Amino acid sequence: MTPATLPTTSTNGVSGTWDAAISTASAGTTTYTFTPTGGCATTATMDVVVNSPVVPTFTQLGPYCIGATPATLPTTSTNGVSGTWDAAISTASAGTTTYTFTPTGGCATTATMDVVVSSSITPTFTQVGPYCVGDTPATLPTTSTNGVNGIWDAAISTASAGTTTYTFTPSGSMVQQQQRWML
Repeated sequence: MTPATLPTTSTNGVSGTWDAAISTASAGTTTYTFTPTGGCATTATMDVVVNSPVVPTFTQLGPYCIGATPATLPTTSTNGVSGTWDAAISTASAGTTTYTFTPTGGCATTATMDVVVSSSITPTFTQVGPYCVGDTPATLPTTSTNGVNGIWDAAISTASAGTTTYTFTPSGSMVQQQQRWML
């Protein structure tokens, strides 16, 4: 923040000079001295306080998958700084995007957040079956061959002939696709 210029005329009409311009290079209190240019006026001082800037902090968002609905970037930091972001989170393509937060006032600095968007992973499985009515079927795996954990909507049943579709639902946030098997 750029400091004000110290006035060369006091509020009661005395002209003069200051010993220095206000510096905001470091935090603390600095005393500036005003020396009148003539007349019967005395010197005056002014204490100027420079506060340390507050760095806005935020809870990290993401990672997200392509096409996922992202959270909204908050307009108030976890340490109480209000402001705006340069854009809303986009999950249109994979990659890391840096979003910048600009405070609306006070002694706060800008802040950034890197948000990662990853490609969705499709779980893959080794096909089981076909089975005969009454066979003892294999247990459907809870981890895909490419490392995705999740659950199936049901266990394989061989009680009757026909094709049954089983749906695998991943438990991780980076996996959005379901795998269906028809047996």
